[in-house]
Amino acid sequence: MRAYATIPQCADALVKAHGNVTQAAKMIGCSRSGLSGRISRHATLKKARIEGTEKLLDLAESALWQLVRDKNLGAVCFALKCQGKGRGWIENPTVVMPDEGADRTLNIRLHMPKK
Repeated sequence: MRAYATIPQCADALVKAHGNVTQAAKMIGCSRSGLSGRISRHATLKKARIEGTEKLLDLAESALWQLVRDKNLGAVCFALKCQGKGRGWIENPTVVMPDEGADRTLNIRLHMPKK
């Protein structure tokens, strides 16, 4: 049987698992609830979980920006809607109230900045 994981081992597993507690618990051979309890009691483990999650977000952002560089239209639209608001790239959903008995409709207008 495996010895009880140390706090540094738990922290390392959390970072390597990108903050995923279930995956980290498997890596160190304990239950998810056991690791969750340790995380709640140790600031070091809370920080390690956040660090792991931040690394995952960094990877996702890098992949998104690569898709934007490759001119992937979906990625470009997503990036503009999320990051381009200050330049006028906003999505303005408006709900049109239907007459009684009519189907509900949702009109979405994408406002593009003026050059």
